Amino acid sequence: MFPGQTVIHTDEFTPRDYQVELLAVAKEKNIIVCLDTGTGKTFIAVQLIKELAFDLNLPWDDKGKRTFFLVPTVPLVMQQSAVIALHTSLKVKCYVGEMGVDFWAKDRWLDEFRENQVLVMTAQIFCDILLHGYLEASRVNLLIFDECHNAKGNHPYRQIMKALDLVPFELRPRVLGLTASVINNKCNVEKITHQIEGLEKVLGCCAETVSDLVQVSRYGAKPKECIVYFSTHYGAYSDGIDGIISYLDENTTFLQEAQLQIKETEDKDSIREPLVIPKTVLMETSYILQHLGAWCADKVALLFIRDLEKLMCRYGYIERNKMFLQFTLTVLRAVRKLCYDICLKRLSSHDADGPSLLEFTTPKVKRLVEVLLQYKPAADEVERGAGLPVVKLSRRERENSSALCGIVFVEHRTTALILNAFVKELKARETAFSFLKTDYVVGHGCRSNNNDSVMVHRQQADIIKRFRDFDSNILFATSVIEEGIDIPHCNLVMRFDPPKEYRSYVQSRGRARKNEARYVLLISEEDRDKFREDLTNYKEIEEVLLDRCRDRSSPDEEDLDTYADDLLPPYMPVKEDGRARVTMSSAISLVNRYCARLPSDAFTHLTPLWKLCKLEDGQFQCSLRLPINSPIKYRIEGEIMPRKKLAKMAAALKTCEILHKAGELDSHLLPVGKEAMKWELEEDSLYEEVPDGAPRPGTTKRRQHYYKQVANSLKGCYPTPEKPCFLYIISMELSRPITEEQNTRGREIYHPEETSQCFGLLTAAELPQLPVFPVYTRSGEVSISVDLVVAHLTLTEKQRDTLSFFHYFTFSSVLRLDKTPMVYDRATENTANYIIVPLDFGRSIPDRSREVRSD
Repeated sequence: MFPGQTVIHTDEFTPRDYQVELLAVAKEKNIIVCLDTGTGKTFIAVQLIKELAFDLNLPWDDKGKRTFFLVPTVPLVMQQSAVIALHTSLKVKCYVGEMGVDFWAKDRWLDEFRENQVLVMTAQIFCDILLHGYLEASRVNLLIFDECHNAKGNHPYRQIMKALDLVPFELRPRVLGLTASVINNKCNVEKITHQIEGLEKVLGCCAETVSDLVQVSRYGAKPKECIVYFSTHYGAYSDGIDGIISYLDENTTFLQEAQLQIKETEDKDSIREPLVIPKTVLMETSYILQHLGAWCADKVALLFIRDLEKLMCRYGYIERNKMFLQFTLTVLRAVRKLCYDICLKRLSSHDADGPSLLEFTTPKVKRLVEVLLQYKPAADEVERGAGLPVVKLSRRERENSSALCGIVFVEHRTTALILNAFVKELKARETAFSFLKTDYVVGHGCRSNNNDSVMVHRQQADIIKRFRDFDSNILFATSVIEEGIDIPHCNLVMRFDPPKEYRSYVQSRGRARKNEARYVLLISEEDRDKFREDLTNYKEIEEVLLDRCRDRSSPDEEDLDTYADDLLPPYMPVKEDGRARVTMSSAISLVNRYCARLPSDAFTHLTPLWKLCKLEDGQFQCSLRLPINSPIKYRIEGEIMPRKKLAKMAAALKTCEILHKAGELDSHLLPVGKEAMKWELEEDSLYEEVPDGAPRPGTTKRRQHYYKQVANSLKGCYPTPEKPCFLYIISMELSRPITEEQNTRGREIYHPEETSQCFGLLTAAELPQLPVFPVYTRSGEVSISVDLVVAHLTLTEKQRDTLSFFHYFTFSSVLRLDKTPMVYDRATENTANYIIVPLDFGRSIPDRSREVRSD
């Protein structure tokens, strides 16, 4: 059982007339079920799985088929698999990335297909299965796309449908799409038909809703909609708050106008765009100050300071990153000081007669609190419940109760976190708010690794479970729970920030499912007219959707949508159903995966090097060079494309083709990893018989001899007196010192570039030009370059012998590398017999001239 998974009640899980109607249509053709949140779309999917289960009962090896239920997020995987398992007798299993499915081979997946009949997974996992040729699409009897309105751009839903192109139309799987809104962005009423037709072409379905809308309204969400207006005037502290906002805006503008040149060869461990985090932090702080007030701004500034200090520990050794992080930290500390001086110094947690916390917030938050106070239990209810034992009600009983159960939707993750902290502080200070039990839930992606501000899906599942169990009664949430996730029926849903599109409006409204529930929208007085226009537009869209999504015919095979992957055909070594392919959309991730599997050590960061070139006609061409330890050494150029992103995709697609033909990708278009190469190299030695007591291969006691190889340019290069020779300087610069966390023994960091003394290389032959290369010392990464200092240098025999003695003394007595049976032989033609010499320039390396002292 996964974290947050709960037993799902079966009350009223019986067919409703409109569900039977849509199920009958789904049995005959591919459809998109368009129903409001809470009207039982999942039930239709479960019943269709049952209706088509005759294909699932055949064993996999006897040409049996399987059903795949695809969802966009991890929490939905767990939720939907539990529903299907509860209401069918089929073998159901769910799959998420943390199970390591990205590294499963074909045999492992075949075992999963044999053992399970319904497989619930995120869309990307199923997309990878098809792209790597692990499954013939004709062996799928039913494909269910949950929240199918996401099928836009290069979403995996679109890639999956494109991967069905080689399957005969009559053998393709039945497709069922589920959505509360086929509109996934803001659009005019006039463009709705075009959007619906576009989604239908992508999924090869027709959008369907029910004929009797009155019947659906009995089960769907019909809350009372209320618009609550608030003033943007802060009150007594307006002038001071406006000054802080101006201060933040000035510093944000400074960062936005800063011009930085980022080189392709810069440190891959550095923050790639060093201005992005500082700008985001200052803009978020300004937003919180404007919309939530001084107390909340102080708390979010403290949170950001902690996060940035952690980034300083990680990236502070890079001067460019350090500079902007320190700048942002200074601004945040100044904001905290200003907030304290202007108003927060009057706030004391120990003064019972002091000002209320609400004085230090905005009219918007005050209106939020006023709405919440309307749900405060009556005094007699509190008295009746005092002292009585806590009785655990069933979910059905809880959902029928009048107790507060609400969600406050916000736009920013930080807003959810800080609002939750504010209400908790308000509850601790004032007994009037003791009935509130708040929590917050945000999406998986966040700005840092701080446990206070990062929400991984396990934590998210636990919080949603507490909300389901009514251990909390108010949830501050981003759009992550607008769609799909099973939560209790709410009697209050608030939009702290107004919905920006129809989908967001209808799905958040659909969470208010209790009888006499309210859907409250907080709107500023300044935006009154604009929001009324938007609301009118949403109502018109709703009417058009209900009218359009009835009795529509399925799109023909020729009507299926085209998008980026149609600009270039996919690369398929074998053009058959069930064989591997790589498309424009999947090529970049495959190149990155290949680079990650190349042999490397802990210090090496293998990434491809991209170079974009804008042509005279405004189009773009991208070239790509793979890491140095890839056998593909030349630059690969992609096809000319109209946009930068498409040009990168085209270059990656060409690279994948070249890698496969070079044997670097296997038949499933997966990288031949280090493990496979190691197996090939050691296959013969695996079965080597070792006599008893003899050292085994791979141990330190096992000694084997190898022929020493010497570069031709270093052979026979021992300097001859009175004849020209060449002197090279070995320059060293500490390019990436270790961090304080890595320097556990507190060793002094040595910077070789700060000394005037170094080593040189004296040879009778000119060396080819060498690139800068790294070596790794206790102080960190040191960049080494070998540069010619003096050409045609002439030495006497005495000078040559003195330098030769220095060379011998260094390796024998200082480094103590002179061990039996090693011999210092400087005359052999096939050995590297150059001389290592000391150099003293009298100045540090960055200022060294071409002059060298001969004494």
